Amino acid sequence: MRFVSTRGSSVDAVSFTAAVLEGSYARDGGMLMPEKIPQLTSDVLESWRKLRYRDLCKEVLRLFVDENELSTTDLDEIFETAFESFDDPVEVVHLEELLNTGVFVAELWHGPTRAFKDVALQPVARVFEKLLEKTGKKAVVLVSTSGDTGGATIESLKASKRCHTICLFPLGRVTEIQRLQMTVPARSSQRIHVYGVEGTSDDADVPVKELVMDPLLVAKHGLTIFNSVNVARILLQIPMFVYAYLKVSPPGESAVVEVVVPTGGAGCLTAGVLAFSMGVPISLVPCTNSNDVAFQVFKSGRFFPKKDVARTHSSAMDILVPYNLERIFFLLSGLDGAVVRTVMQRFEGGDSVALPDQIVRPMKDVVPDAFCCSEETTIETMRSSKDIRKIENEIRDILRQVTASVTFLPCLDTQSSKDIRKIENEIRDILRQVTASVTFLPCLDTRCSFEILVFTKANDEGLLPPNWGDTDEKKIQNPQSVTFKNFTTGIHKVDSCVTYKMDD
Repeated sequence: MRFVSTRGSSVDAVSFTAAVLEGSYARDGGMLMPEKIPQLTSDVLESWRKLRYRDLCKEVLRLFVDENELSTTDLDEIFETAFESFDDPVEVVHLEELLNTGVFVAELWHGPTRAFKDVALQPVARVFEKLLEKTGKKAVVLVSTSGDTGGATIESLKASKRCHTICLFPLGRVTEIQRLQMTVPARSSQRIHVYGVEGTSDDADVPVKELVMDPLLVAKHGLTIFNSVNVARILLQIPMFVYAYLKVSPPGESAVVEVVVPTGGAGCLTAGVLAFSMGVPISLVPCTNSNDVAFQVFKSGRFFPKKDVARTHSSAMDILVPYNLERIFFLLSGLDGAVVRTVMQRFEGGDSVALPDQIVRPMKDVVPDAFCCSEETTIETMRSSKDIRKIENEIRDILRQVTASVTFLPCLDTQSSKDIRKIENEIRDILRQVTASVTFLPCLDTRCSFEILVFTKANDEGLLPPNWGDTDEKKIQNPQSVTFKNFTTGIHKVDSCVTYKMDD
């Protein structure tokens, strides 16, 4: 299959190999997407129901990659080891039902860096290595990260002999553990280069794009990107949606499964829209933090730039320009590059864009709702998750009001005084707060420091002490629990949260 620009220029389509190895962007500044969308029948989906995750990945990728670029033998070799660093190399994605509600959590944190990016980047790196081997090339991989992509990229390419990795992260805007996941490997490798930069991850995206848009630099140094700009990242996230759908849907039925998608740069969301476009019966609910450009797009149909990135606890989602929205517009428009080009040119010019009907009309079919989780709600949910009983009680309080006619919840005999749709929305809002926020981090075995976030109830900045001061670094040994401490004054609330994975 060939890959074309989302902006529909007359530039020639490129092969999968070129799309992955040669800069990642189209020459007109657009993003690369498949020239046609393969369709999955219900029979094909049923035939995939019992496949292991790695075998499902092979089936999906084969739909987009010709045999002469990656043979069946190549794919077998790639996916034989793609997930060997996961907790369970066979059941890569765990599906766990939450509180007997019919709501499932897709556990995507079982990879080596505990970020969901591992699920796609581990196989992407092996695809990349195989293409370099077949073409006899070497490469320089660029990645700008808001937190999790950097560590996952470095981990996926750390054994590569054919490429150097250059990683940019925003100083003071990633967690300490994310910083260590990037900087520690760089100390022992001459092929990994990590730089903290001023500004935000959106700021770092700009020079990275400028570099890979220079054909002479790309040809001379083999420059490419491992952010979700790289179309291989998008393609290898499609199996997450197919696998989750097949695990939770009853065999032989085609009922639509709602998938809640934490959204930063919207790469995972794009894979979900692609899965929908291919015929997988899903709908999507993107969830953002306070950086809510994607939320506003799906709620209002308007695409507009914002000036400042809000600092949040979910720092890996602190993204002001979800660049993969361009790909979603392309899919929703029926692959109409001219429409997308007009939208993107106006947005990049600083305009607030009312999306055309050609994009908005089909939007609600795949994205019927969106959710924005404020920083205050995130903190409260993190506090509640220390004692899961509090979250469970909140859900139970709502469930008690549900009538026995609600089929997707446990059968309860208490009569409801609320509208069923309102009750369903309340339940989903609670669960979205949980599923969009929870993460597990590796144990620490080196000296680190942590920030204490301060919230004020007053608007008068003069009430804040001029200097809070920094604490000394602490050596932490044998971490075994979650610690959450806070204190409150009449004006300020101070929360300090440190999370550890149980030491196995």
